Amino acid sequence: MPKEKQRRTTRKRLWRELLWGKTVVAISLLTAFLSSASWAWDEFVEPLRHSLPRPKLIEMVRYLPWYVWLIAGLAVLTIVIGEHALKLIVVAERQVEETE
Repeated sequence: MPKEKQRRTTRKRLWRELLWGKTVVAISLLTAFLSSASWAWDEFVEPLRHSLPRPKLIEMVRYLPWYVWLIAGLAVLTIVIGEHALKLIVVAERQVEETE
């Protein structure tokens, strides 16, 4: 009887599956966009045009301090990654049960 090739999950592959999910990428891109837009407004637009009103989205970002956004973002990412990890574990357990 030939030795069956066992499928092993490496840490690198697991982390890639966890961290490159659609939700995590979307949250990361949204955060990068908002922080870049806020920085660009403060550095380039504000010094040139003082009377121009700030966009409401950037004003919302500036409403709370940076550490509140950091804590909230980390909490959301932790929940999303934890839920996805649980989903991967359940799928792997079902595959093991099916093969037995």
